[in-house]
Amino acid sequence: MHAKITFEKWLFSELLKKAEQTHGADEIALLSERERLSYRELRERVDGIAATLVREYGIRPSDRVSIIGKNSISWIVFLFAVVRAGGIAVLENPGLRGPEIAAHYENMEIKLILRGEVRERLREELDSAFRGILCPMEDIAPASVDSETVRLLEDIERSRGANAEAVNIFTSGSTAKAKAVELTQEGLLWNAERLTWRVDAPEQAYNAIFLPFFHIGGLTMLWRYLINGGTTVLPQSITTDEMVRVIGEYAVHEMFNIPMLFVELTKHPRFEEAIRPNMQLLVSAGADLASDTMRRLEKQYDALVLNGYGITENSGGNAAPAVTTSEEKRYATLGRPLDDVDICISPVRNTVFDPVERLPAMEQGEILIKSQGLMLGYVGMDARESGINAEGYFHTGDIGYLDEDGCLCIVGRKKNIIIKAGENILPGEIEAPLKQMPGVKDAVVVGVPDEKYGEEIAACLILEEGAAITLDTVTAVLEKRMTRLKLPGYLFFYESFPRLAGGKLDLQALKADAQRRAGGEG
Repeated sequence: MHAKITFEKWLFSELLKKAEQTHGADEIALLSERERLSYRELRERVDGIAATLVREYGIRPSDRVSIIGKNSISWIVFLFAVVRAGGIAVLENPGLRGPEIAAHYENMEIKLILRGEVRERLREELDSAFRGILCPMEDIAPASVDSETVRLLEDIERSRGANAEAVNIFTSGSTAKAKAVELTQEGLLWNAERLTWRVDAPEQAYNAIFLPFFHIGGLTMLWRYLINGGTTVLPQSITTDEMVRVIGEYAVHEMFNIPMLFVELTKHPRFEEAIRPNMQLLVSAGADLASDTMRRLEKQYDALVLNGYGITENSGGNAAPAVTTSEEKRYATLGRPLDDVDICISPVRNTVFDPVERLPAMEQGEILIKSQGLMLGYVGMDARESGINAEGYFHTGDIGYLDEDGCLCIVGRKKNIIIKAGENILPGEIEAPLKQMPGVKDAVVVGVPDEKYGEEIAACLILEEGAAITLDTVTAVLEKRMTRLKLPGYLFFYESFPRLAGGKLDLQALKADAQRRAGGEG
């Protein structure tokens, strides 16, 4: 049985030190095709790189250091080392182009860019645009670590503290320009600890992370597995072939991922051989998972499926069911708030200056969150501009309610409300019954401009193979459950929906396409 880590200082260095002491200094912590590091080697490598960053590259407290690269052991080491050196680690998506990354830096001063493994085109763009502040990770060697070096790093750590800005993660930008979220060591570890308490899954000798580290889901899994112990395997790539290989070879029985990949894995020719015998728990991250899809996946995988709610601004998780949660609640809700996470349902307003008003159970409103894991704000904005009110609650922009048992349900986004004939319509109200229709794999409802109503409702569907659904079919189903004002005026079919880097629905791209179709352009 692995002993779980408990925190006192909420520092990354404490996590590494306690992982070494608790799980065994010589046990393998991280494993990839190219490299393996024990828990002791991981801690020592981090200290050595941190010392090099301070002494040779001039990193000082609060300097921003960007990390760009695919998931790797080096990526993990440099993340810990940057923060250990007192810097702020700015995590970049290696799937972007150089100009997109440059746009992220408009509101921040970057002292150093650490480039890991990236595509050749991006490497050329980065090397050209950031000459002078860019350094390949492989060019930075760890310094020798003596007692003086340890004191230096500890002094830097004390001067910064666990509550200082330590990590910047960019929001996915599904509704606006991406913003850099300011997260602390304490907030990240505190949230991961509470998620670990809630999703207390059976222990495993090998863990695997199939989410990118520039995404909050990938980071949360990294903390989770260092807290729990065992060996964390890093796949060579995040593809179904590689996922199947890792799960089969290492008997991985827990997987956090996006719904799309859960479904894709069931189609793999080695599913029955490599995945189904090993998998015990699937946890959905980054996108909504319909109840029918959950039932189908549980039957196909012969495993438990949990669907929770998390946001980058709260360091990861907000609410999740436990492995012991009833089937009814798992299918109908996103579970209860994590321990010590305060979720408040408040009337929808356009300002964060109003006092918080709690709505009763079953009444819909905006979801507000307050916790020790909450971000400091967005880079370049104060707390109010970032959506944090005077009472410390973050206005998420999500619309939902808490049921009589305190379980969370989400029905839509405040910014995505469709205003038809002067009435506010939440897309989630229409999406839920659409997703229950036979032959429908997924459904998203958006508003498109309309001369008569101001906005008209467009239902965007992905169908099962061979399914035949028309606007009349949809109308017949929906008119039994809602007013005619909420019935879609358009029905569009897709093979797949556009998605952002972390797997989240690219709502703006979908709305733009629906608007184009509604205008008769295809």
